[in-house]
Amino acid sequence: MSAFDGIDDVTVSESLPYIEPGNYVLSVDRMLVGTSSRKGKGDFFVSEFTVESSTRADRPPGTRMGWPLFFNKGEITLVNIKAMVAAVAQVAHEKITKKVMDTAVEGDGTRLATKKVVCQATASETRDGRPFTKMTWSHYTEGQSFEPQAVVTTTSAGSRYEVAPAESDGSFSDDEIPF
Repeated sequence: MSAFDGIDDVTVSESLPYIEPGNYVLSVDRMLVGTSSRKGKGDFFVSEFTVESSTRADRPPGTRMGWPLFFNKGEITLVNIKAMVAAVAQVAHEKITKKVMDTAVEGDGTRLATKKVVCQATASETRDGRPFTKMTWSHYTEGQSFEPQAVVTTTSAGSRYEVAPAESDGSFSDDEIPF
């Protein structure tokens, strides 16, 4: 018997700071799906980014950040994921399908690594007054400032959520993965 029995069966997770209100140009490190060990949290999706530029002094270039989303929050989780990945891949949101997302997170989750995206994070409140950070994702163009281009965002219409349409460049067929 060793003090290290069971070490082969455990995983270590990295605890990255979250995206705080501000404007960012981010480079994708990886996108993962997993199951939380916290009771009641369940399955999650997390995007890990490296800051390229930021309006926040506490998030200088080179800072790594995470954006976790839990699937138990319902449809809004899928809407937020779709909006972000559409902006990263620079495609219309209709192109982000189950097949595309399965491909994005397969293996070590680095399929979209090094692609850049603009994120405008704004402090907001839920209907019942709890604080949260709303993300607005947009396509990144080399040398771009923090002004969004072809914004892909989420809006609430009662209890239904919709993704604002973006223009498609038509550079791939519906059967192809856009990255």
